[in-house]
Amino acid sequence: MSGAPGPDGRHDDLDAFELEGLALLVPDDPRSLDADRAAYLDELRSRRDGADLPPGLAGLWARIHRLRLGRFGVSAPMVVLALAAVAVIGSSLTIFAPSAGSPAALLAPLATNPPGEVGTVGGLLPDTELSIDGTRVPLRSARPALIVLVPVSCKDCGDTLRSLLTQGREYGLRLVLAGPADQTKQLEDLNATELGQSGLVAVDVRDVLTSTYDPVGITGVLMHEDGVVGAVIRDISPTQRLEPALAQLERPGAPSAAP
Repeated sequence: MSGAPGPDGRHDDLDAFELEGLALLVPDDPRSLDADRAAYLDELRSRRDGADLPPGLAGLWARIHRLRLGRFGVSAPMVVLALAAVAVIGSSLTIFAPSAGSPAALLAPLATNPPGEVGTVGGLLPDTELSIDGTRVPLRSARPALIVLVPVSCKDCGDTLRSLLTQGREYGLRLVLAGPADQTKQLEDLNATELGQSGLVAVDVRDVLTSTYDPVGITGVLMHEDGVVGAVIRDISPTQRLEPALAQLERPGAPSAAP
């Protein structure tokens, strides 16, 4: 065809050579083509509406538009299922996000060639998952962030945790209280009583953080915006200042590739 269809979906600009050899079936009642025309226009709208979505969501949007059930369109269960899928995808990207006005509000790309090994300073966090309010999210999506591990017996943690919360806020960083499943209630209590629910409780289902970073007392794992661990600071005291290290987290921890 030599041109795009008009607003009504018709092609009136076909050249003669394009018609040669074609067998055209003209129905007695043109209204019998209404369903095909409507489907074609709907496909055009679907492509336009999904053009600006991320690849994963664009594919989901296209599949939703193809799932028509008779004359009533997409069924209610399909709509609910689609919205749930979008919510899960979105939550994994934004659950650790700092405040919208902070410089780190957008998730930076994950480092592809960090200088250190996985699980060490200069390397990425282990490739595992955390459970946040029952939702599984990648540990590496906690970037940038101040991840705090606390000992099982931590009756005097309040002053230190409040200090870390305040220091992290200065740089738009979330304070993530992380620990294994058997510490869930303890972390939730600390978040409620000491931090006024301002922290984020993350359950390390496989207890990877403890075995990787060997915490002593209150331990902070500082994560750069590209997922590289900037520092592991153990036995933090209430008066200890971490600002010099926290200030670096909104920058990549891995060196930039040579041009």
